[in-house]
Amino acid sequence: MNLFLTSVLYIVVIIHIAFVSVKANPSDSENENELLVSRKDSDSRSSGQRNSRRRSSQSSNKELKLNSNRKVFRRRPSLSNHHCSLSIKLYLKGTKIRSSIHDTVWHDFSYQNYWVNSYLIYKLKIIQHINLLRLVYGVCPLKESESLNELAQDYSQYKATRRFFNKNLIKDCGIIKLLLSYSELPGIVSTLYSERSHYSFLLNSGKGIADGFTQLVWKSTTSIGIGIARSYDYFYITLLFYPKGNIWGQYGKNVLKKQISWKRTMLRGE
Repeated sequence: MNLFLTSVLYIVVIIHIAFVSVKANPSDSENENELLVSRKDSDSRSSGQRNSRRRSSQSSNKELKLNSNRKVFRRRPSLSNHHCSLSIKLYLKGTKIRSSIHDTVWHDFSYQNYWVNSYLIYKLKIIQHINLLRLVYGVCPLKESESLNELAQDYSQYKATRRFFNKNLIKDCGIIKLLLSYSELPGIVSTLYSERSHYSFLLNSGKGIADGFTQLVWKSTTSIGIGIARSYDYFYITLLFYPKGNIWGQYGKNVLKKQISWKRTMLRGE
């Protein structure tokens, strides 16, 4: 009897173990599959993230290359006032030096052709006259700027016709505006230069009535542009200077006393 009960219990235990084992195996298999799928998803996501980062990095590198190749507009630095020739003879390039700057520049001025090529000859004489004055005061000649020429011309047209002009375009420029008659054209620079009598080198001040003179000889100014528009018998003339002069607190270092005697230059041919 005891043997029989023992056998029955043994069989029951074996059946129970087998049943539990069979039941457990499918669960493990599913978990394993889930694990594999999870790993695949994780690997896929990681791979996707790596590819995304790689594409992003490549895209960034391309953008950086494009940006590095892109030309940024910067105003080209002008000739330093400490690195130019202050020789009047060299500047004139063989032109005869006469008794005055005005005569040297304007002795051959012709009222018949001053208007040719948009007043080209007249503009060149204005620049030459200004630059000879600058040399006398020990500062470098100005360079003509095409962009300043265009702005000055637009401004002169605005004054003559009252058409629209955006003044913000010239806010960083020094500006001299004149309205001259036909007969006054050769005296444009001499008129501005006559303002020097109102400037005090002792006080470094012109009280606002010598601004034309001080802008002409302002040391840190490097570029000039000229615009001319005619209205009947009068001419609207605009001179633009960059960088602008007449800045408060900077007169002492920019408006210098005469460094060269014109009379001595004429006699020696310097």
